[in-house]
Amino acid sequence: MFLVFDAADGQIKGIMQENRYLTDVRTGAAGGVAIKHLSRPTDKRVGFIGTGAVSKSLARAIAEVRPGFTASAYAFEYCEDFCDEMSAELGTTFAVCETPQEVCAASDIIVTCTPGGATVLEKSWLKPGTTIVAIGSDQPTKQEIPVDVLASSKYICDLISQTSQIGELRSAIDAGVMSEGDVHAELGEVVNGKQASKQRTLPPVCLALH
Repeated sequence: MFLVFDAADGQIKGIMQENRYLTDVRTGAAGGVAIKHLSRPTDKRVGFIGTGAVSKSLARAIAEVRPGFTASAYAFEYCEDFCDEMSAELGTTFAVCETPQEVCAASDIIVTCTPGGATVLEKSWLKPGTTIVAIGSDQPTKQEIPVDVLASSKYICDLISQTSQIGELRSAIDAGVMSEGDVHAELGEVVNGKQASKQRTLPPVCLALH
C-alpha cells in the first residue's frame, strides 16, 4: 500500500492498494537508471536471468535508456513466454538460452532477478567489463551473486545501510571478503555527480538494487 501526503501540510492525498504494480515499476526504473549511468553507451546486449514481472519492467526501462538493445534470457519456467511478449512489445530480439552461462557469454549487461535462493552465475562466465544489475536479494536469506564476483567488482549499491543487512553486500561481509568501506559508491552519488562511475575494463561491475 502506498500513502501520498502533501509535503506542505502533511495532509493525506491518496491511498493506493497497488498489489506490487508500483513496486515492480519502481524497481524496473531503478535498473534503467543504473544501466544509463554505469554501463557503456555501446553496451546493447542484455541478458536476463529470471523472467518474472520485475524483469518485464526492467526490459521496458532498458528500452528507454538503451534503444536498439537485444536480449537473451534464461529461467526455470516461462522463459519463452517472456521472450515472446517482450519481443512483441518492444520490437527487439529476445532469445531463449538453455543455461545462465549462455546468457553471460552473450551479454554486456546482465540482469539477475530471481527468488535469490542460490547464486545464479560464476565469475569465470563473465566477460571483462560486464555490468550486473542484481535485484533478487531482498531478504537476509537470499543471495544471487557469488562473493568472489562481489569482491573483485566495482560494487555500487542503492543504499549501503540496506544492502549490508539484506542485500548482496551482506553475504560478502559475512564471508569476510568485503566491508562497507569497499563499496565504490551509492547509485545516487553517481547520478548526482558526487562520485564518478568511472569507465570499466577489469573487473566486472556488480550493482545491487533492492
